[in-house]
Amino acid sequence: MRVSNRGLKIAIGVLLGLIILSLVIYWKSISILYGHIQSLTEVSDHLETGEAFHSSVHSMLMFAKMAHESSDLSAVRKQYNVETVRSQNALKQLTGYTEKKSSQAAFSALVENTTTMAALYEQFADATKFQIEQGSRGHMHSANQSQELFDSIFHHLKRLHKHHREQREELLENTKLIWHSISWFLAIQITACVILSSFVIIYVDKVVLKKFNTTERFALHDQLTGMYNRHALSTFVDDISSDDELNADYSIILLDIDHFKNFNDQYGHDAGDAILIALGQTIEECVRKQDKVIRYGGEEILVLLPRTDKSGAVRVAEGVRKAISENRYQLSPGVAAPQVTISAGVSSADEADSFESIVKLADQRLYEAKHLGRNQVGVDTK
Repeated sequence: MRVSNRGLKIAIGVLLGLIILSLVIYWKSISILYGHIQSLTEVSDHLETGEAFHSSVHSMLMFAKMAHESSDLSAVRKQYNVETVRSQNALKQLTGYTEKKSSQAAFSALVENTTTMAALYEQFADATKFQIEQGSRGHMHSANQSQELFDSIFHHLKRLHKHHREQREELLENTKLIWHSISWFLAIQITACVILSSFVIIYVDKVVLKKFNTTERFALHDQLTGMYNRHALSTFVDDISSDDELNADYSIILLDIDHFKNFNDQYGHDAGDAILIALGQTIEECVRKQDKVIRYGGEEILVLLPRTDKSGAVRVAEGVRKAISENRYQLSPGVAAPQVTISAGVSSADEADSFESIVKLADQRLYEAKHLGRNQVGVDTK
């Protein structure tokens, strides 16, 4: 799968856009839901106030009827006055609610209904008050009028309750719609996030990690030969030094191409580079996976052999020397190079107390191998 930088930018842009859009939608939805909660609270309060108003008005009617038969008219009047105050307060709350809604066309019927009910209440209050004041002398006509007015008020209260029930059902239905819309949007958002996140993950895996691995390889490997470089060697030495067991059980081979300067002068540096590359491949074939082949200098190569004693290192060095001397390298396709040989020096961890000293010892033995005729492995320092 090919993933371009442009594709990543588009994916990130869409992801950020989706996040911003989500925040806007969620904020808008929360605002609407908050408005619904406020409206439901107002409706519930209004219904409760309507019930209180109905209860007080009904009590006023009952006390007005009792005044005709009661022997303790002052007590009846006192209770009547209490209910009158309660009904007036409740009516004030009812009309206050509708006044706030008077500018909204949807509430025009409610406003008209409440206004009519308030006017009927004024008449009802006058009629019942007249009954209370007349007491046993009250006329039947006043009682009938009070009852008729109460019935009319009750009729308007029922219309008020019906309006609020419908409003509450509408608010609940709209709330459900918002909830379902948010649920669907959330599902779409999760799906989109998964797809876009997968794209980003694939990009990181295919591009970023590849670049990281390439950078890491350049940092630890010689760009010409592909062998490890001196920086990688420092890392390996640190790893060995931190492991007491490994620090006491390793060996190195330091080898150098015989007469390499003359080879470069005669055949050119490109041919010399080709021999170095091929030589590195030969050495890699002669050692284990855990062994490290490092380009130590121009034509110097160091082989680090973990968990290998000196005798084992000598066998490896001889194997490398033999493989190189028997190989016929190519300067170019169809053009064979002259025989290539190497000289090597071997040393091990039990011969010195530091890595630098071990390398120095191997270098001395390499020099002795060259001095003794080249194409051989130096083992002992004389």
